[in-house]
Amino acid sequence: MWPRGIAFVLVGLLGLVSFVIPHREASADPHPYPCWWEWVQSSSSGTWHRQLHCEPLQVKKEFLDLGGCPPCGWQIDWKQEIESPDWVTRVNSGIGQGLVNLGRAAFATNPTEQANFRSAALNSFGLAAFNLHGSRLSINAVGVGDPQRNTFAPRQLPWLTAAANNIVGGIQTLQVGGSQATAAAQLQRAYDQISTEQVG
Repeated sequence: MWPRGIAFVLVGLLGLVSFVIPHREASADPHPYPCWWEWVQSSSSGTWHRQLHCEPLQVKKEFLDLGGCPPCGWQIDWKQEIESPDWVTRVNSGIGQGLVNLGRAAFATNPTEQANFRSAALNSFGLAAFNLHGSRLSINAVGVGDPQRNTFAPRQLPWLTAAANNIVGGIQTLQVGGSQATAAAQLQRAYDQISTEQVG
């Protein structure tokens, strides 16, 4: 159970969080990749920069054509107020890993494995909620990301906006110590919308 009423007041860095899934054929073979921003510190200058990190996600439907850009994928660009780049990375990673584990659960054939992946997903989303430290996660934009160029271009994708809203709802439920079953249902709904490109 995650702590109730995480209520730290944070001011500082305005972080943008993103996921990208390249356009590949959907199947149990985990080749589409959700990507999220990680803040990386230069060893020479000490400055921070954002870099997309990607891991496999299993989905049920082939992704839409994203304008003839093979490495490009859809992207959720989040807005959050976080005190440090490290916390931004933890939030991004928690949400990204949560989606990855929901994808694994969707394709697992063993009920025990399905339950274990769903539990791991909820733990990852819970870590994201915890590392927000009471600040509110909201949607900056949805669109297309290019992991080679490390860029984002906003685009109207209603199914992705719907999924992002469900992720926000699930994370907020975990932040305030609400029902884990309710949060899990919201987050599962987000994965289903991503996996099938459906709003409803």
